[in-house]
Amino acid sequence: MFRALVVLRVLLTLNLVGLNLYRGFEHRVGGWLLVAVLVVWTAVVSWALAAAARRTPGWLLADLVVALAAIVLTPAVKGADFSATVPGYWVMGAMLAWSIHWRWRGGLVAAVLLSVTDVATRPDLSASVYGNVFLLLVGGPVVGLMVDSLARSAVAVAAAERAAAAAAERTRLARAVHDGVLQVLALVQRRGPELGLAGAELGSQLTDNFRNTGYFNNTATSVLAPFANPTISTPVTFSQTSNPAPQSSQWDFGDGTTSQDPSPSHSYAANGSYIVTVTDQYASCTTTATKTIQVGSAATPAFTANNRVSCSAPFTVQFTDQTLPVPSQWLWDFGDGQTSTDQHPVHTYTTTGIFDVKLTTTSGGCAGTTVQSAYIKVQPPVINSLGGTLGACINTTPDHTAVTPLATEASSWSPPASSNSKKVRQRAVSRGSRSEPRP
Repeated sequence: MFRALVVLRVLLTLNLVGLNLYRGFEHRVGGWLLVAVLVVWTAVVSWALAAAARRTPGWLLADLVVALAAIVLTPAVKGADFSATVPGYWVMGAMLAWSIHWRWRGGLVAAVLLSVTDVATRPDLSASVYGNVFLLLVGGPVVGLMVDSLARSAVAVAAAERAAAAAAERTRLARAVHDGVLQVLALVQRRGPELGLAGAELGSQLTDNFRNTGYFNNTATSVLAPFANPTISTPVTFSQTSNPAPQSSQWDFGDGTTSQDPSPSHSYAANGSYIVTVTDQYASCTTTATKTIQVGSAATPAFTANNRVSCSAPFTVQFTDQTLPVPSQWLWDFGDGQTSTDQHPVHTYTTTGIFDVKLTTTSGGCAGTTVQSAYIKVQPPVINSLGGTLGACINTTPDHTAVTPLATEASSWSPPASSNSKKVRQRAVSRGSRSEPRP
């Protein structure tokens, strides 16, 4: 708080200099000498009170004495009919320092001394002087009370933090003891059969008695294990890491259904957010844990390619994802053993063939897959055969089959120049190459 007071003192000092520049002095040398002393004292006392080690009653008393002296010297430098003292509001710095250090009592004492001194230096008590005195007498104790309240709150918060830390440490030690005892009991139960039937029964009885004593009343904690957000009708398995393990558990899946299985599996029929609650029962206490699960439906992936057919490799294709709503993850399988996780990948096929393209998208924990069969074709065109009979009548057109893959630019059929027979030539043109079978 004294650091904040330093800032206030600087502002009050600037106000002091400004007001005296405006109003002036009857005796200028003496007046400005007094102002200079107050400015220097502001720097000195701010440095002294900034450190707790130097914050002694002597500095506080000297600070108040300087303020009182400045008020007393005002008539000597301003004349008997002055309206405002030389320090003016600057004296608030000394009063607030007393309020902070000695709380409301210190603020009240400083306010009374400053008020009495101010009134004693004036020939009469005006309304403005009364207002200043009233503000000092009210402000000093009120600031002291506020500081006292803040100090008490800080002490209470510190005590609460220490108590919480101590409780956490006790809980940690209790759990450590509990885990150690359970390990010993488990060892007795596991090794008991080596001692015979009586040893096995002893181990089992010790474990049951320990769990039924109510020891867990102050140490049990229910904790839900992490789980993935599912899609509609997709089963999700719930589990917990409660320590110690409860005697029984009641699950509420948030959609009106419940289960008493230790690790139940459940599926949701509709989209939405659901609050999953597990209530664990111990010997004489109950603990609860909750967690929100988001159920959604998987979007159907959709995509296009800028080019799907080529007669030779390498062949570069730009794929564009058109899935709506836009997913957060993508997994492309280009059918040639290569994959990508980009949204709009560019892929180069280095071998010929017919390739299926698969896109799997994920959004909000929901995944969907689309497969386009024979989507990309990289192979040279092949003329299967010339169909029909090779002999034909004049002015008739012989039958023929198409080119595989289908020509994408043009197919031309040209008979040779002959009067009696026509040999048919097909020229197939596809992107990237030309094929002209010869007779």
